[in-house]
Amino acid sequence: MSQAPLISYYVVTWNRVHLLKNLLRSFVACNLYENYEWLLIDHGSTDGTLEFLEQLDRDPEFASLRGKLRVVIDHERTYREHLDSRGIELATPRRVQEAMVGHYRNMARRLAKGDYIIDIADDHQFIRRANWVEEMLGVYNDRRQLFGSDDIASLVFRTRRRYRILKKNNGTGPEEQTTDGVPYYVCLHKGYDDYGMISRESAERMGDYFEPGEMPEEEIAAWNDLDNQRYDSVHYQDYLPRAKELGLKKIMMKHPYTHDLLNGLHNQPHQALVMPLLEDGALESTFGKLRRAVSIEEMDDLLAEQTPEQVSSRI
Repeated sequence: MSQAPLISYYVVTWNRVHLLKNLLRSFVACNLYENYEWLLIDHGSTDGTLEFLEQLDRDPEFASLRGKLRVVIDHERTYREHLDSRGIELATPRRVQEAMVGHYRNMARRLAKGDYIIDIADDHQFIRRANWVEEMLGVYNDRRQLFGSDDIASLVFRTRRRYRILKKNNGTGPEEQTTDGVPYYVCLHKGYDDYGMISRESAERMGDYFEPGEMPEEEIAAWNDLDNQRYDSVHYQDYLPRAKELGLKKIMMKHPYTHDLLNGLHNQPHQALVMPLLEDGALESTFGKLRRAVSIEEMDDLLAEQTPEQVSSRI
């Protein structure tokens, strides 16, 4: 019997210790797949994140993660010095963000050992106990059977703002299902999305994210021009044409496994999960007839119906 694929989760975090705790707490509460690793990459936090990471392997609340964690502490200094030596300016918070996102995602990709890599944000939370890895692997396996190869650039499993789901360039084909009956959609236009699952095979074909430190000399002046929108979300915009050229698609799971915490609740420390977990069947019964993925707004409404008592026995 062949071994189950290794799944590499990675999160890049900075000064959001309460969110990071919540993400990992929800993973412990919800995960049913055993062959995984977590890469936790911090780049210079000063809010208690480093102290949390240093003792994480000894924290009884996260005992199930022992032996599966790799913590990387990088204080940015060396990378910033490299950028400065090349005359690459980080004059605004947006430019700093754009410089760091690609750099640390590439670092995570290089360190990941998994057959599949899951990029997740620290302000996401798992919301239901399920073997979501097996469900997503079912999508990969079915599409390999249908098309003879992996055709997925990004398998998206999170809630997203409703207007984004409804945007023309996020249009989808009809609902499809795996052989096990798990529903998903193939996006008709965009071939890539931040925060999703990708096979190592496709990741290697797509190549590295954009890093300003690797720019040719003639491009540096354009980067330093703060009015140049080419460098807004550049790591993402750079990936879209690559996916298209390779014929790789963005796929959205109909029923999300994680929820984007954009409701303000994540600003305070919590001893339990920020958002309650969904009871079995809640997604199917509530959104079964929906002809698209579930949005953040809809999930907020559904989760608001859950009481603290309903979640207390699940964490």
